[in-house]
Order: sequence, then C-alpha cells, then structure tokens
Amino acid sequence: MRLAWLVLAILLLPTVGADGLVEIPEEESAITFAVELPLDGSEIRHPTQVVELFTATWCMPCRPAEIAVRGLGEDVGVVELHASNFSDEFHFPDARMRFKQVGAEGYPTVVVDDRWRLMSRSQASEIDDLVAALPDLDGEQNGSAAIVGGVIRIHLDAGTAATLDVWVVDGTRAIAGITNLSWNGSATNLSIPVSDGQAMLDADHVLIVGRDGQTTLRNASTTPINDTTPKAKETNWTMPILVGLLILALMMPAFMTTIRRLPVLLGRQRDEEE
Repeated sequence: MRLAWLVLAILLLPTVGADGLVEIPEEESAITFAVELPLDGSEIRHPTQVVELFTATWCMPCRPAEIAVRGLGEDVGVVELHASNFSDEFHFPDARMRFKQVGAEGYPTVVVDDRWRLMSRSQASEIDDLVAALPDLDGEQNGSAAIVGGVIRIHLDAGTAATLDVWVVDGTRAIAGITNLSWNGSATNLSIPVSDGQAMLDADHVLIVGRDGQTTLRNASTTPINDTTPKAKETNWTMPILVGLLILALMMPAFMTTIRRLPVLLGRQRDEEE
C-alpha cells in the first residue's frame, strides 16, 4: 500500500525543466487583449505577453527583479506596480488593489499573462524562460491616448466585453491607473489624472489589459524561495499595545495602594486645614 502511494505521489509531481519552471501547458490566456497606446502619437503596439511586477522602493530584493523584467524584449508589455503604501512615493491605491486581487503576499512578485507567477528574486531570474514558454496573446484591440491638461484622455475602440486594467506608464513604472474596470465592449472614453497637484507627471504610454474576469494564479517555478521576501508593510500596533499593557500591569500595585490610602490622605488634609 505504501509503495502504491509513493508511486502515485511521484506521478503527480509537476514536470520540471532544467530551468526550474513547471511545465507550462498550451492553454488559452486569461487575457483577451493587450494594447499599448503611446502618448506621442506613434504607432500602437500589441504586446505578446503582459508582465506585472509588484515592487516597492524599500524592497532591496526587488532590484534584481526590476532589472530582469526591464530586460525583456520590446514585444512584452511590462508594468511595475508599486503596491506598498509604506514609505513609497510611487504608491497609488489601484496598484495596491491589484496586488490584493492577484493574491500576492510579498515582494517581488511577478505575474505573467494573469495566469502564472514567480515569487522572490531567485524565481524572478527565470522570467525569460517563462515568457518564452507561453503562447502569444491574441486580440487586436485599438484605441488612442493623449495628454490634455492635467489628465490622460483615452479612447478605446469597440471590442469584446472584458474587465480592464488601465495603467499610465513611465518607462516601465505605472504612475496612475484603474484596475478591475468593467467594460461592455462599446467604444468608450476614459480620463485618468496624472498630476501630483502641482506639475504633470512624466508618462510614455498607456497599457490597457483586457481580462476574462478574475483568474487563479499558479506558481510557475519550483525553485525554492531562498532569499527573504519582504511582506507588505503596514502599520502594526501590536507591539505598542503590548508595551502599554505591560506598563499598566507594572503600575497597577502602586496605583491600588494609592487608591486604598486616599481616604487617610484626604482626612489628614482636612485636619491640617482646620
């Protein structure tokens, strides 16, 4: 019986190549289309893959991952989303929302075609192999984008209904955007502010990703996470509360003694006044 279970376990193990990737099956992408709309009026692009990197300025292990995704070919649509709202000047709410949508837990996390993910800098080094193993995205969605005043004006031609992620990108870093936007497929216009309240923020293009709802991501690598992957930093009040309770416990005996002696002390004060 034990031998049978062992054989079954071996058969169920994922097939792993020399590069550490789980064997990537041929399947439909979770993305229905991806289009890059340049802001300088040049020709629009249709990325063959979409790579989302969840990163943060304070995350030192994220630097190698950033270098890795920036080294991908021009046919790949790359967007770096600063999802941490802790000491990160590039953070914006929809980046954090997207981080939660994909179920990421730490930095860096790389998501490819809204289907596969790599976690930690040790796995992010396999991004070239993962992109090469995936079929190209289909879909020839078109539109246009331009800067008008303090906003990006976006026009999206009619197409197939989808859930949209719209990212305003400077180089590879998103500076603004909207995630999980429901679109019925009709031609539409969108506006995204790109001002910090005083000056325009730099931007190169708008990356629009059409998704077929929300999908469940799968790990693309069996490489161990052999470095420390920082978690999303949030304000943690646990320690201050525990310290406060400890101080209160230490002071409690003296406080109770004072309460018990209070009538005697008040009586002496009245005698002195009389």
